[in-house]
Amino acid sequence: MSRAKFNNAKIKGICCAVPNNPISIEEMVKPYFDENYVKKTINIIGAKQLYYAKEGQTTSDLGYAAAEKLIADIGWKKQSIDGLIFISQTPDYILPATSCILQDRLRLPITTLTLDINLGCSAYIYGLFLAKQFISARTCKRIILIVGDTISRKVSPKDKSSVLIFGDGVSATAVEFSDKNSLSSFILKTDGSGATSLIIPAGLNRYPSTKETRSEKKDQDGNIRTDEHIHMDGMEIFGFSLREVPKILEEVIELNGWTSMDVDKLLLHQANNFMLKHIAQKAKIPMDKVPLNMDSFGNTGGATIPFLICDKLKDEIKINKLRVVMSGFGVGLSWGAAAMELSDVFCSEIIYV
Repeated sequence: MSRAKFNNAKIKGICCAVPNNPISIEEMVKPYFDENYVKKTINIIGAKQLYYAKEGQTTSDLGYAAAEKLIADIGWKKQSIDGLIFISQTPDYILPATSCILQDRLRLPITTLTLDINLGCSAYIYGLFLAKQFISARTCKRIILIVGDTISRKVSPKDKSSVLIFGDGVSATAVEFSDKNSLSSFILKTDGSGATSLIIPAGLNRYPSTKETRSEKKDQDGNIRTDEHIHMDGMEIFGFSLREVPKILEEVIELNGWTSMDVDKLLLHQANNFMLKHIAQKAKIPMDKVPLNMDSFGNTGGATIPFLICDKLKDEIKINKLRVVMSGFGVGLSWGAAAMELSDVFCSEIIYV
């Protein structure tokens, strides 16, 4: 099991960006699904509107905009930045790495360490872990962590298992060395035997794109999609989340030397409200400590936790010290949790690109 504690790295600031292209879920799926079913499902899941990338707009475009604003808002000189981590499942190219593109576009020095990682729902936890690891090892002093996706292009509008949930969004987080930071603890886990529970089956090297993989097919539940769209087994993901997430939350709280009573906020990956309420209940964390914002942005994959911070905790963490536990979980199957104190964190206004 991957466990780690850090004492010398802190989150300095966060900025999030969405495409300036809001989509009403009800209007989008009206041609395909019963109106009453859609309304009932929206009430359970929580998403009311999503943001979809515009034509030609990529994950790196949103990440660039968020990083540029964040760097300006917190007053970092670009020459002082020596690390850039990009975590996404929708990169610009198969090669080169999108982090290389962003290093040049952001005009960061050529001494910058750059890294691309392919992760989804757990990406923010893994990204913070890596950023703090590099800083703890004195490899870097200031890192920009860019996390998010433009996954809408891989969602079939005729697939109710995914179209009512997934939207686009990207976050940028500034992490820096600090010898006055409080303890942070991380636990990371993986179970690739569940990889097919949330997968895009075709379109790359294992099953290259063909006329057949691009043709629409109907499943037993009436969902219509191609093999190059997201396929999600919602019940499998739900069962995995309820089984594993409460356990890892308990483990990371104990690792950090806390009890559940010490936690001010539980920041969960915004998968869907129904699931999150069950996770909080099993973890014995009251819902008044569990902010939700599925209604504003939907499930933006790895970016949901920073969106939650900027949307719901912006003012609190600028002036107060909050003891938070975070957990991201899903596609992979991959999941992780972190416990830390957030204080003096600058959250930029969410931007629309």
